[in-house]
Amino acid sequence: IGGESEVTLPSSFGGKAYDIHDYAFACNKNITSITVPGCVSAIGTECFKEVTTLEKVIFEDHEGWTRSYNYDKYGIETIGSDILSDQTKAAKYMTGDATPYYWKKG
Repeated sequence: IGGESEVTLPSSFGGKAYDIHDYAFACNKNITSITVPGCVSAIGTECFKEVTTLEKVIFEDHEGWTRSYNYDKYGIETIGSDILSDQTKAAKYMTGDATPYYWKKG
């Protein structure tokens, strides 16, 4: 990722769905926007920890997402498409107090 401010993740790895791992973008001070393709099946905890510059998260498929604290051990919350279809709201849901959450699709 380096110094890029707008990041678009690959649409697949070898034709398969993939997860974004824990801490994948943590402490990145350049990222302002990220596009999450429909093939992403999970977003790890603390993925955007201390990413204070993130303004937009663009979910190509914003249906069927849940998040839970500590990998499903402390309750599951469904995140509505009304939130994830709004790029600014989605960014707020991925940063700040939301970073300890594990996100899962389906």
